[in-house]
Amino acid sequence: MKVKAIATTATLLIGLGIGLVSTSSSANAATWHRGTPKALRGNWRDSTHKVWFHIRKSEIDMYNSYTPGGKFGQGYNRLKYKYVGHHTYKFKMFDMKYQHYTTDTWRYVTHNRLYHGGMFYRY
Repeated sequence: MKVKAIATTATLLIGLGIGLVSTSSSANAATWHRGTPKALRGNWRDSTHKVWFHIRKSEIDMYNSYTPGGKFGQGYNRLKYKYVGHHTYKFKMFDMKYQHYTTDTWRYVTHNRLYHGGMFYRY
């Protein structure tokens, strides 16, 4: 009777051990957050002084002087971001001009440099 109890307990422990080892938890640590990361907030411009970004907690404004007739502004709100690694952030945002959602990727290089299809500098 004692041998049967030991064998049953050993079998149960081995089964639980194999079950715990074979179960892998695949947690997706990159979750979507509202707003913008603090590192990206501020005023940014490109090296030619033709494009400016004003990044705030709940809104991004873009100004572009490449168009004839001067500057035009374009705004994005309803911001959500996800950290994707190597100081890179993926954004989901609502384009207020064209009334649709869009995605974009920004990379924080240093405290005064930001990469977004080209290098931008804090001013």
